[in-house]
Amino acid sequence: MEELNIIPLTESNLRSVYEMCEENVLFYSFSFRTFKHATLMDEGYIPELSLVAVDENNTPIAFFFAVFRRSILLKSRNKLVIKMFVVEKDYRSQGIGTKMINELLKRAKQRKNSVWRMKVSIMDSNPRYWLSGLDPRHTEAYFFLRKLDFKHNFFERFRTDLEVDKEDFPKEEPLKKINGYKISRALQKDKEETVAFVKKHFGKGTWPEETLISFENDPSTTFIVRDLNNNKIIGFATHSAQHPGSFGPTGVVKNLREKGIGGLLLKWCLWDIRQRGLDKCIIKWVAGRTKYFYLKSAKARISQIYWPMSRRI
Repeated sequence: MEELNIIPLTESNLRSVYEMCEENVLFYSFSFRTFKHATLMDEGYIPELSLVAVDENNTPIAFFFAVFRRSILLKSRNKLVIKMFVVEKDYRSQGIGTKMINELLKRAKQRKNSVWRMKVSIMDSNPRYWLSGLDPRHTEAYFFLRKLDFKHNFFERFRTDLEVDKEDFPKEEPLKKINGYKISRALQKDKEETVAFVKKHFGKGTWPEETLISFENDPSTTFIVRDLNNNKIIGFATHSAQHPGSFGPTGVVKNLREKGIGGLLLKWCLWDIRQRGLDKCIIKWVAGRTKYFYLKSAKARISQIYWPMSRRI
């Protein structure tokens, strides 16, 4: 296939692209609503960086989607994140993927968002992300990226998701008060205060933005803890910001940790996920000893491992 017919992702072809992805991606399945939320509704959506290759019948045969994100460590720099890349099974090993990614990187370098020696990473498009890196079970994808000079991140070899099964969700509504603190759902009127709290205490990464996304759900999927003495927020937990049933971010002010507040916030989110008819919770991007906290609090088990991969252009 010498020439590819490449068009952008739009409302008119969104359904057919979604169906192609669902039929050709192993291990994962997302709803059409979630797919739209992560593509056309992503605030970083740029039509020129949403590449859909179609055959002579205008049927999608490949989809590559990228967004610019602000670097967490270097706020003044942008990075490019390849959020999705799929080639239809019958069209693989024909050079289509290589042509698509090369075209994507060429277009990205030509945009004003581009910076010198820009980092290009795979999947980790937080605050709106599905996966936190490449699932190594996608063996073909791994060797495809290696061929294109993508490498494992030196300082972070892998990232972990945990899973809580429905059987381990709370069977009854959790407590609303604990040791002088009350837990409630964050309402729209609480949005500004909640996001400000997250930014003040946990603002180095993208947690404020991820928390803000939860207010797009109706009702919101963030729970907050207030001190009964002064009504100030001292903790929060968010679920279903990335996709229905996802959990995180969450945090409690430093001097009030290990008092059961974080565990109770988790239970409220699991309870809310149950009420939405979902049968599992995916705790996203869990680092260090926090895994043990989730094991003790909710019998969470390691479910997926991701490899951070990147290169520069």
